Amino acid sequence: MTNKTSILLALLIAVPVLAGCTTQESNVFGEDKRAPDEFAVYSRAPLSLPPDFGLRPPKPGANRPQTLTPRNDAKEALLSNAGVPPATAAQTAAQAEADKSPGIIALLTNAGADQANPDIRSLVNNETAALSGNNDENFADSILFWKQTTGLKGAIIDPAVEERRMRRKQASGDVIEETPAPTIQREGGGDSSRNGEEKGFWGSLFD
Repeated sequence: MTNKTSILLALLIAVPVLAGCTTQESNVFGEDKRAPDEFAVYSRAPLSLPPDFGLRPPKPGANRPQTLTPRNDAKEALLSNAGVPPATAAQTAAQAEADKSPGIIALLTNAGADQANPDIRSLVNNETAALSGNNDENFADSILFWKQTTGLKGAIIDPAVEERRMRRKQASGDVIEETPAPTIQREGGGDSSRNGEEKGFWGSLFD
């Protein structure tokens, strides 16, 4: 009986002692270590309120808040001739022409830049319309794919024969443009016909 009482008293005394030791050991090994408060390290600036919540009056000569100055500056640099009088633009072009070095002038002359056709865009558009045959075609006619077509105007050049002809001309030193280029002729006497009959959309698929 005495031994049991001694054991119970020892256990009752050991419980608070062990609890205190556990708390100290956890603090020593960093289990309960707290991180520093970053908000306590840096000082906070005091809050300030505007005098009123209305729009501020504009300043004379200052840029508007919604104006993007870098974009406007870049646009003005790229489109510097926009809004310039024709006389000033002509003077600028003449000044740029005068600032060219002899090497640049020789390079442009050898490349044929001084012989460029100013109406090249209209010339290309006219030739494209003549070859495609769409100069009188409207949008409604273009979507009616089942409608019989007259085919492309112009001749189809045979690439193999044309290559051999150009090689012979270059070897002999003759001008290539003296003789016409060889073309491909369809059976039936035309580009858009077969045996003299007009072909449609499905006929062109099996040509």
